[in-house]
Amino acid sequence: MTSCNDKKQKDSTKKSTKKAFDIKNEFAYLDNINDPNYLVSLLDNSNELESAGIGIEGRRSQSYPIFERFCAIVSDTTLVRLTKHTNPKIRVYSMWALTNKNKQLALTQMKLLKNDKANVVYTSGCSSMTEKVCWLIASKFDSSEVVLIPKKNTKYLDYDIVIK
Repeated sequence: MTSCNDKKQKDSTKKSTKKAFDIKNEFAYLDNINDPNYLVSLLDNSNELESAGIGIEGRRSQSYPIFERFCAIVSDTTLVRLTKHTNPKIRVYSMWALTNKNKQLALTQMKLLKNDKANVVYTSGCSSMTEKVCWLIASKFDSSEVVLIPKKNTKYLDYDIVIK
């Protein structure tokens, strides 16, 4: 698995940047996509957000490999713009990518999104749950940067988000 911090290494001996299709990897085609807008269009199909592995067997999700490619090619400027996207799933994935690429810029954006209470359905492993955008974004920060403080006297679980 790669992260947003991994840099694609260039091999000066190769003349083509296209990778050969690997029948064992159904997501190999993503390596040849360099258009962030196209990747956003692939992700912008629902408000269901997936982690890398889902189901009891931990199979690769359909959207996370797209997110990984998105992380590899999208600029910080584009990520900041996408934190305002109408689809909450895109806002979360954009902030996750920004958190991995540029933590200080992500903290600045977190100040703007700390009250984003839009819901997404988050699937990780065998669990699917409805989560708030701000909570999923906050989960990518260290507790020395962002803290979730449970609200008291509410009928449902809610938090105040404090950015240090």
